Amino acid sequence: MITAEEIRRTAKQYDCFYLYEEKVILDRIGALVREFPYTHFLYSMKANDNQAVTAAILRHGFGADCASPVEVQRAELYGVPREQIHYSAPGKTDRSIRETLNQCILIADSVNEVAKISRIAEEMGQRALIGLRIDPDYNYNEEDGNALPTKFGIEYSQVKEHISDWLKDPNLDLIGIHIHMHSQELYWPRLAAYQDAVLQVADELIEEYDFPMSFINIGSGVGIAYGRKDEPCDIEALGGSLTQKWRAFSQRHPDIQLFMETGRFITGKAGLYVTKVIDRKVSRGKTFLILAGTMNGFIRPVLARAFTKFAGGYSDTPMEPLFTKTDAFPLWCVSGDGRTIEERETVTMAGNLCTSADIIAEDIEFRKLLPGDLVVIRNAGAYASVVSPVQFSALPRPAQIMIREDDQRALLEEKEKYASRV
Repeated sequence: MITAEEIRRTAKQYDCFYLYEEKVILDRIGALVREFPYTHFLYSMKANDNQAVTAAILRHGFGADCASPVEVQRAELYGVPREQIHYSAPGKTDRSIRETLNQCILIADSVNEVAKISRIAEEMGQRALIGLRIDPDYNYNEEDGNALPTKFGIEYSQVKEHISDWLKDPNLDLIGIHIHMHSQELYWPRLAAYQDAVLQVADELIEEYDFPMSFINIGSGVGIAYGRKDEPCDIEALGGSLTQKWRAFSQRHPDIQLFMETGRFITGKAGLYVTKVIDRKVSRGKTFLILAGTMNGFIRPVLARAFTKFAGGYSDTPMEPLFTKTDAFPLWCVSGDGRTIEERETVTMAGNLCTSADIIAEDIEFRKLLPGDLVVIRNAGAYASVVSPVQFSALPRPAQIMIREDDQRALLEEKEKYASRV
């Protein structure tokens, strides 16, 4: 566990920073491998792109779920084989397809995109490895309800209309399917029902269209407990359910690999964000703490406050990965000088950007902090720095540091980058 002394020591050098704990990452990896014994995992590169974090995960034999050519290239640099790099994103450009066609499995997101990949493969004199992201006839939230419109994937009726032609296309090796419909799910029976629906789609495509399928990517969906009242997803029960289903499926189709994306599960609980109190001021009787690098360092607590304010109170209606729920990011504090802080006050915590939106907490009761003290935000390991507008006002980027299992520290952002100004 990251200690207060570790936080203080880092704060002597940086005003705002992320601390990642390798032990938590390794524990989460171990849990997935243990509970899903027949599953190959794809690390969701977009969740946290830092080098030490990525290396800690990919060296355990995980593949990569990528959303851009840059992520594909990073995965290749880490030695991930082509067959375990899945490039899945809507709206792939000609350039992005050309840059990645020989490096990964391209997960086609539309009928037009399949045609685009075929054309570019022919122009390049190559044969593209592709999978299909399918939008199934399934309503995730209502098992018996009608499927809802979505920007992601190819509607299942369109897949069935075109798949015979795609399988005969000389420029394509169509080898698998990808279905992902939901993120941040904690109720394991809902995920289990969804996984069953994915395998039913695979069965139908294999049996009715003689699809030479070599992989099924069931997406992610496994969430983490953000709020105080959240019950963690029972991955032991979910893993047991999927294992039973997969054993039966494999008897019918023995040569298919099962992939699952990790989403935020591995890294989400492994990170803290720390921001220093730069100033405190009183405006017409209201106390403000001015913090370093809030909205432009870790935007999600700012968004949590904004969503809650506009909702008129507590909200747990998610808009992933920007908003999960009101209490997703608990605050605690560490004194900068090692003193014990007992006095409390009502305070508003604001950042140092020139916008009134840069507030992480308003009129909350908290320990009385002074300049140099530190506010610590939990659940900062996934969709944190990667979704924050770090370029806003050209202020210093937060440092990012891995606390390794052997207690060594790995600095992920060069000091020159942290200190740079444009």
